[in-house]
Amino acid sequence: MTQVRTEVADVLTTKCKAMFRTAAIFNWTAAFLVGMFGDVLFALLDIAPTLHENNMFFHVCMFLVALMGVGHHWASSDFPAHANVVWLGFSKMTALR
Repeated sequence: MTQVRTEVADVLTTKCKAMFRTAAIFNWTAAFLVGMFGDVLFALLDIAPTLHENNMFFHVCMFLVALMGVGHHWASSDFPAHANVVWLGFSKMTALR
């Protein structure tokens, strides 16, 4: 019975690592593309007025998205060691909803 639980835990750990790694890559890609080419993307999609080049708030938000990617990367590398980072991200996401 203990062997089965260990195997299930290993499978779940592997899936969680893949999920957090995918989230990290997505956040880094989104932060880079929107941060560097935000005005082009927003004009192309017609979802917001054109951004000013030096909009500090926008750049800080993209930095925070990239920083969340770092947290996802830490969680994918060693989940038990970085459980506090995962809890911080979870509480952030529930507070925003």
